[in-house]
Amino acid sequence: MIKTVWILTLLVSNPYESAEQIIGLYKDKEQCQAELFFYESMPTDRNKKWTSVKYKCKVMGGSET
Repeated sequence: MIKTVWILTLLVSNPYESAEQIIGLYKDKEQCQAELFFYESMPTDRNKKWTSVKYKCKVMGGSET
């Protein structure tokens, strides 16, 4: 049986660079989305280095369309 693992990632970027970090691993999409909601509701960092901060749930090892 193939097991699907969902990951919550943080992607920060500016016009010159970007960085991505895995925040957590989850056994189902609903659990990942609940954590996504939690992180998106937190106050943003005052670090002006990053112009874009995005959280995303996706399947580990999957490709995006």
